[in-house]
Amino acid sequence: MGAYPEDFGNMDGKTNYKTIVVLVFCLSCMFNLLAYLTYDASRERTLQDHSRFLLSSGGGGGGNIQASSLSENRLTNSFAPLAAAPEGTVRISVQQFLKARLKSPEVLSRKLQEEDNSNVDQDNQNATVGNVTNPHNYTYVINQPDICRGDNPLDLIIVVCTSVAGFSKRQTIRETWGLFVKEQKNVKIIFFLGVQDEENIQKKVLEESEIHHDIVQEDFRDSYRNLSIKSVGALKWMTDYCHIAKFGLKIDDDIFVNIPNLMETLSKVTHPRIIIGHLFVGARPIQNRNSKWHTAKEDFPRDVYPPYVSGTCYIVSIQAATDIYHVSLYTKLFWLEDIYITGICAEKAKIKLVHEGEISFMTREASGCAFEHAITGHKVSSTDMYKIYRELRDPNLKCNNDINRG
Repeated sequence: MGAYPEDFGNMDGKTNYKTIVVLVFCLSCMFNLLAYLTYDASRERTLQDHSRFLLSSGGGGGGNIQASSLSENRLTNSFAPLAAAPEGTVRISVQQFLKARLKSPEVLSRKLQEEDNSNVDQDNQNATVGNVTNPHNYTYVINQPDICRGDNPLDLIIVVCTSVAGFSKRQTIRETWGLFVKEQKNVKIIFFLGVQDEENIQKKVLEESEIHHDIVQEDFRDSYRNLSIKSVGALKWMTDYCHIAKFGLKIDDDIFVNIPNLMETLSKVTHPRIIIGHLFVGARPIQNRNSKWHTAKEDFPRDVYPPYVSGTCYIVSIQAATDIYHVSLYTKLFWLEDIYITGICAEKAKIKLVHEGEISFMTREASGCAFEHAITGHKVSSTDMYKIYRELRDPNLKCNNDINRG
């Protein structure tokens, strides 16, 4: 008798196990086929509904971290090593990465056509699929859709987040360090703002835009508590209208930028998914209700904020900006914008954070020498911006090492 008798099922009332194995295998194949067809149909419906997808690739964590305790800010003097980012939600592969806005089929069609004509390999892109909890469905009152287009490759788009009534600050930037931007064919700048109720102010904004063609305005209410909405809007605009750039610079309107030093720093950056700025690690939510930065436990239940960079000024690769924007659609809004954008959303997207000491949220001395090696300085008045700019332009500028560089 062989190992597998032909009539084994009839011997001693035993079941033919070969037949059972075959049946189990067939059933398994049927279930796998059914699962595949169900998933494929679900994915097709998702694409047809214009769902947003989040790019997700490897590489979070560390970088060059240098954190220092500060006395007058919303941080405690407690710092911890940079922790690995959590795995986040379940991810599936998709063939195309959709950059279009949720409410705009026209933009969706254009973006799909652009991606079909690009050389980007879509096969290795992943997406997070789920219910959109934070749709940024605001409308552009003023837009500059063509500002990033041109014959020259674009290395940097600068997005200055400014108040609606910040006319003088915007003009000061145009007449000081903004002139450095005009000298660079590979750099563009826009001013990003929301709306207010005053009709006369809005009329002036429209007139300003007609003159300078550098205003982008969405119809959210412009306020301190809506800074996260403004930052998400800035990332969305980069994603939709300036994705050909390599980097974005998100800054406040009281920041002075040394453009030559900034461009030198960018020339050394090779990581495709990165944020560079003043990095904080180990900051804790402030429970004091009298604090400007009070955070309720229900708004942020964790004991420690994820690592984040100061929202006053940071460099973000366009790929990282796109990833963070898409993550924000699935992430509950948190009103502290730097923690929300560069902390919570960047952690979920596994974006690399790098500390750069020359990008400062502190106040530097208002002199050309203080900015000789610096990239940025914070809380710079209009008067000081003109002074710093004139001194940096002076070919006879001589500096020593005793200057307060912030």
